Amino acid sequence: MRALTVVVEDSLQREGSVTDTGIRLVKDTVFELARRIFPERDEMEKVDVGRQSLAILMREPEDHPSIHRLNRLVQQAERVTGFQMKIGVGGRAESIGELGRSFEEARAALEYSFVDNRRTVYDFEGVRAATGTPFRYPAKLERALFDAVKVNDRKEARRILGEWFEALRGSAPADIRAALRQSVTTIEHEFGTMTDFTPLLMDRGEDSLYGIVQRFAELERVEAFYGDLVDFIIGQLQTNRHQDRGELVKTACGFIRNHYRSSGLSAELVASELDISVPYFSKLFNEAMGVSFTQYVTDLRLYDAEQLLLTTTLNVKEIGERIGFQNSSYFITVFKKKNGTSPNQFRKLNKAGRAAEP
Repeated sequence: MRALTVVVEDSLQREGSVTDTGIRLVKDTVFELARRIFPERDEMEKVDVGRQSLAILMREPEDHPSIHRLNRLVQQAERVTGFQMKIGVGGRAESIGELGRSFEEARAALEYSFVDNRRTVYDFEGVRAATGTPFRYPAKLERALFDAVKVNDRKEARRILGEWFEALRGSAPADIRAALRQSVTTIEHEFGTMTDFTPLLMDRGEDSLYGIVQRFAELERVEAFYGDLVDFIIGQLQTNRHQDRGELVKTACGFIRNHYRSSGLSAELVASELDISVPYFSKLFNEAMGVSFTQYVTDLRLYDAEQLLLTTTLNVKEIGERIGFQNSSYFITVFKKKNGTSPNQFRKLNKAGRAAEP
């Protein structure tokens, strides 16, 4: 025997404008249609399992109930009653005692409508196969998404969002909902000090991002909301950054000038000092200074190298190490690229030129 769980859905019913008597008539109609579409199931039974749903128990041969006929049941029931319906199909129950398990499987199958709302019939075995991938939270994609948002890259953020949700779709609905709860909590923590979510929450009538997310019955609508959320955060960040980006660049330049002789200086170190992400620092610095962080540091070091070559007797290796180049060969290569001569040639040419001056 197998349990079929039929869920009755309708906007009027959800608003509470349909009476209990009306709902009972709908359930009776669905059961009578099922008996006509499956006439060989002479031991079919109907069990009320809630105001919006009923279970139909039918004795089954070895094959699964015909999906084609179950879809026909939904179509005819919706046409007769005007209500939208979905059917969950549980696994085979070899005994009366196993019917409870079959019914729970039918209800679990219906939860898959959150992932794919285009179906009307959800078979437990098929749903289990579709969500058989062990769940792994897509943390790397989440980090990449945050980095894209922080540098105001809407296109890249949307692309990563698509990958993020695609990674979720192979998981069980319960795991997906848990991942969504975790993600919006992380978003509030990551951007809460930089973004005022109040206008968005007030517009949606909720007091938290998860309050908004958990209302959606379809994953596609959740994904659309995340797209709106990304746009909202980027808009807020752009407004805030326009006010303080000049001060950030000024602070960055001061820090670089004080530390450019250190071989440990890096974009990561400066970004950490400013308490901003590396991608955002790199983008901000490039836009404000017209050169990359690496080029800016290299120019400072090479100017220092030129002065040391002309005013000291330090050898090339010593000068390279003093200004932050641990590899003297690399220092010579970079110096020659900028000046057209090696450090030693630069020293000889410029000292000869100074000696020839009157």
